Amino acid sequence: MTMLADRPKELSVLDCCEALGTSRATHYRFEAVKDVVEAAPDSAQVLKPHFRALSEPERAEVLNILTSERFCDDAPREVYATLLDEDQYHCSISTMYRILGANSAVKERRSLRPLRVATPCLYRTGIACHKAQRGLVLGYHQAQGA
Repeated sequence: MTMLADRPKELSVLDCCEALGTSRATHYRFEAVKDVVEAAPDSAQVLKPHFRALSEPERAEVLNILTSERFCDDAPREVYATLLDEDQYHCSISTMYRILGANSAVKERRSLRPLRVATPCLYRTGIACHKAQRGLVLGYHQAQGA
């Protein structure tokens, strides 16, 4: 696609694409990606926060509320409902989780490994010629890795 960028101005994109055996859509898609990459901000450039984002004092206030003795054992959803009952609104539930996550105050509560429990199953007692001789016995699978 860089060959099309170096094409003489007399040649159209259509003629060049036909000569190369490529689609014009491919050329324009490549150009769009190149423009986005060139327009990307430098890592040193600081982006402005969204105009509705909480300021640092507001985030600190929400963090203080969530980690206070009153709410230290409650989930953000419960804190949100309690504060709404008291006619106080600070931020959404998801924002509360984001603030807690940014301060490493939220963790996975479920067990990371599944419980290894023996599960009931049916076993055949043997192979027999007649249906009357066949039987099923209730047994237990052994937990894998136990």
